[in-house]
Amino acid sequence: MATPIGHALIGGMLGIGYLLPRTGSPAAALRALWEQRWPIIGVALLACLPDIAFFFGLPFGNINRFHQGYTHSLGWIAILVTGIWITWQRHSPGHGLARFVFLSVVAYSHLLLDIMTVDMGAPYGVYLFWPLYDQRIHTPLLYIFRDLDRTHVFSAHNFRGLAWELAVTLPFFLLVLLWKAAPRAVGQIRSNQDR
Repeated sequence: MATPIGHALIGGMLGIGYLLPRTGSPAAALRALWEQRWPIIGVALLACLPDIAFFFGLPFGNINRFHQGYTHSLGWIAILVTGIWITWQRHSPGHGLARFVFLSVVAYSHLLLDIMTVDMGAPYGVYLFWPLYDQRIHTPLLYIFRDLDRTHVFSAHNFRGLAWELAVTLPFFLLVLLWKAAPRAVGQIRSNQDR
């Protein structure tokens, strides 16, 4: 399955895309990024949250015991997103449907990355469609990311897998940040100046 770094980069990219305004300059984009750092970090953590199952395995001495289980399903993520969305709406009302869709895309990005990662260790796949379908889904046709060795975390094999994951995800993160910093279209700038 993908690492927390890949999940966080995709979540952060989606957070920047949704939460930051188009600023028109790199300095303004960096200021906006700093001002929105906590919500963007929160979104990056949301993208990692299905891996909370690692912590459930700690008391059993096996962090992989519950990984790729029900926390990696559409049902669990729907419950999670609904809870976060209700809290967000209570704290700051507005943009209800757009926020719900945004949170859903961020959380479901975790499942998408995981099913695009080579899975070499049992149990194979994830309970993607739980509670509608209680079988693991393993999709060998969509592999983009390399497998990781869950027993030897700090290995050359995992380092190569992480390097590939960064090579795939980091450019998307940077492109969204650059898009937010890029000058607006000339016609749009002129129409704003005419007002």
